[in-house]
Amino acid sequence: MTVITPIDVSEITKAVVAQLKADTRLADVTISRSEDENIDPNNCPWVGVYRLAVQYPQRQLASVAGFRSQQVQLLVLVTQSDLGSGEACEDALEDLVKSVLSSLLSDCTLGSVVQFLDGFEVDYTRYTRSGQFYMQTAAIQFTAITNTTIGG
Repeated sequence: MTVITPIDVSEITKAVVAQLKADTRLADVTISRSEDENIDPNNCPWVGVYRLAVQYPQRQLASVAGFRSQQVQLLVLVTQSDLGSGEACEDALEDLVKSVLSSLLSDCTLGSVVQFLDGFEVDYTRYTRSGQFYMQTAAIQFTAITNTTIGG
């Protein structure tokens, strides 16, 4: 019997966090994995890494039946705050989104943990105010694509 083993999705989210933390542009950013979403304007800039879903479409490699691709959908929440205005908060959020995207796009294999990252999309999900702080959140969604392994 052929043993097909998927990659542990936690290894992918750990690799995303490691890549973001290694980027000097994000040195002053709080980066977390699978923690509660940040709602504290004093804890900004903030980035949270989450897994959303996994698909295993069948692939054919030589004559090995059951070999599958593994498509892991990921979410990175990016939150920024500003005491002055919503406009200044938007500018700060855009700078942070650009830095996160640049970091991820600079090594689309996450240090060879996956084959590549694809399907990047940014949604602006939350505009709030906490006291005098403006807070804005962007949701970056993308897919990590790799293959399951064959063997024990």
